[in-house]
Amino acid sequence: MTRGCLGLVLLLAALMPCVAAVEFDGNDDYRTTGGSAVQGNTHSVAVRFLVTNSTTGQVFYCAASSSTGDSYLNVSVSNGNFNNQIGGAVVSVAGVANNTWHTGVVVNATAASHACYLDGSSNTGTTDSSMSDLSFEWTCIGAQRRFGAGPSAYLTGNVAWVAVWSVALDASQSVSITSGASPFSVAPGSLTAFYLLEVHDPAGARNLLGNFTLGTVTSDPATVEVPPRPRHEVQQSLRFPDLFDEEVLRARAA
Repeated sequence: MTRGCLGLVLLLAALMPCVAAVEFDGNDDYRTTGGSAVQGNTHSVAVRFLVTNSTTGQVFYCAASSSTGDSYLNVSVSNGNFNNQIGGAVVSVAGVANNTWHTGVVVNATAASHACYLDGSSNTGTTDSSMSDLSFEWTCIGAQRRFGAGPSAYLTGNVAWVAVWSVALDASQSVSITSGASPFSVAPGSLTAFYLLEVHDPAGARNLLGNFTLGTVTSDPATVEVPPRPRHEVQQSLRFPDLFDEEVLRARAA
């Protein structure tokens, strides 16, 4: 990524997560693409989300192999826990409340080094991920989609954005994001995807980094009201108030 391109992305994407979110109905809504920003054992994923029922198992983000059933990453919620599930390994952190906006981060450093962060809290694990294939060919947001099975574990709730890094973020970086820092302020050179989940056109959610565009599958998720702004967005809005006008943002991103 060139310095000029990175600068533009940093400016726009650090501000835009506050604009809108996508509401998934829990029945047949999900977004998918034929590529995956997550690859291998080493990666990190952050998601800003709200669920209406934190007890039921639901998937925010799934990356999977298109040929091997045991090779996948699920970023999910169940029993009030935010989960990092990759292959046979699961690490969870408690604290997901209904109808509340949260920011969570999952980090997978090696086959046996995993972590999970939610709103500043964390948990780690050392169970081997047991994946026979380290290549992921598809991405799904709002449901689980693994080889040999159709979509399942549909999300009932909202997702504002998803960010993916090609490196394992450390504890301070992960806590910073879950506490309100912009994903674009943390390891920006290793940020491989940032999905801004707004519904402005039939193409659906856009990846501001320019690849892995998510298309709409089955019924179209609905745009919902602006989620509460994290701390960094409130601070930036005081400096650049025009950048938080939705019409201005849409025009600049077109």
